[in-house]
Amino acid sequence: SGGIGGSGPEVKLIIMASEGNQLYPGFEIRDWNGKTISIRNKGDLGTYDFVTLNNSLAEIRKSFSSDQISVVVYPDVMYGTLIQTIDLCKQNGFPNVIYKPASVSYGTGG
Repeated sequence: SGGIGGSGPEVKLIIMASEGNQLYPGFEIRDWNGKTISIRNKGDLGTYDFVTLNNSLAEIRKSFSSDQISVVVYPDVMYGTLIQTIDLCKQNGFPNVIYKPASVSYGTGG
């Protein structure tokens, strides 16, 4: 299952693909206590580190009572990366994945 929205204590998983403005290619997990786990892409090809993500989700799940996780996705993240991430969430005991598009603002420049 899944959906849009959600409330209460949450684990937020952010997927990024670009550098700049406090972004980096990789994942960032923010838990309900404000703890942040940064998982940067690895290697020259910049591949997503799904092994570290899997281990981090398993560890978080041990101490989080809800089965819900919010996945925030930036527009330049490939669809396959999103699907792999959702699959890992579900495999680690988070069957209720809430999709949240990233807030992106476009300046007019100058």
